[in-house]
Amino acid sequence: MESTIKRNIRVFIASPFFCEEQVDRVQRLEQSLMRNPYVSEIFSARFHQFEHLEFGSKSGGGKCSKMI
Repeated sequence: MESTIKRNIRVFIASPFFCEEQVDRVQRLEQSLMRNPYVSEIFSARFHQFEHLEFGSKSGGGKCSKMI
């Protein structure tokens, strides 16, 4: 009997993407995950950057965003 249970896997990718080699690795991972029928959602941090902020600046988002 075939199982009707579907897996609902959500993936968070937090990987460095500072050079071409790192970007290539992350892109290959993202593409593989998109083809995986068990993965329902993919969040890749490289697509969610705060480009309007200067690197190393405080975002003003509360205690968690303060630089230590």
